[in-house]
Amino acid sequence: MSPCRTAFIRDVAAYLAAAGVTLVLLWDGQFARAEAVILLVLYVVYLAICVYTSRWAAESDSPVFASQEQLHEYMKYLSRARQAHSHFHSEQKP
Repeated sequence: MSPCRTAFIRDVAAYLAAAGVTLVLLWDGQFARAEAVILLVLYVVYLAICVYTSRWAAESDSPVFASQEQLHEYMKYLSRARQAHSHFHSEQKP
């Protein structure tokens, strides 16, 4: 599964979970301080998951990059690899 699709599924799942938890917490018509803390804890967990998955994507060989600089470096690498590949194959022909 691509990193973009994974992030999309993660975000949709987090939205649905937050909406569901909010609905359950508001079922009685009141909103207590403890319920607000529950929502804040869920948000912190979501942020931790986002940070972890973005670091994983930046460290893997996926096409998701943490910065534009990483993207440019990867494009330079691909260009050099293509040049080396074409040079190698042009020398092999009789």
